[in-house]
Amino acid sequence: GSTLSMAVGMSTAMLFSSTRSMFAFTAVVAAVATALWWIGFRESPKDVSSSSKRDEPKSPPLLECLKTAVKSRNIWIIGLGLAMNMAAVMSIMTFMPQALVSVRGLDEGAAGAITSIVTIGNLVGSIAIPIIVARFRDSRKALAVASVLAGVGTAFAWQLPDGIVMYAALFL
Repeated sequence: GSTLSMAVGMSTAMLFSSTRSMFAFTAVVAAVATALWWIGFRESPKDVSSSSKRDEPKSPPLLECLKTAVKSRNIWIIGLGLAMNMAAVMSIMTFMPQALVSVRGLDEGAAGAITSIVTIGNLVGSIAIPIIVARFRDSRKALAVASVLAGVGTAFAWQLPDGIVMYAALFL
């Protein structure tokens, strides 16, 4: 949801007449999302029989789960990787529109729309890449290739001539 929201935000930012109107709209959207969350996520129905609850296995205590997670090397590696990815994406989302306007001479609306391609690619990739990588015998090598392609595409694609090749490279 948040990745899709970022893409929509980047591609529609030029539609607001002022910063104030953009923040007001964002506040309304956040309020509506909160209301929908409160409406949509209720407690379990009261008519659930108590016998079905007795049959469910008891969850371990939260503190025990957190201790296990903190001790896990894989959790730390994944967390660090995701943090680095978020830092890279935020840098790109912050500076690419400015670079497309000042270096490439595009107008602000086109720059925002083009930058949103990166976010949409990120959204699709977060779903598709694990599925694709799982099909390979050596998933580590496949993931490394996908990561290098994404990094190179993101770093250099904005410099390609405006058109389908640039959009595809940004999407990757």
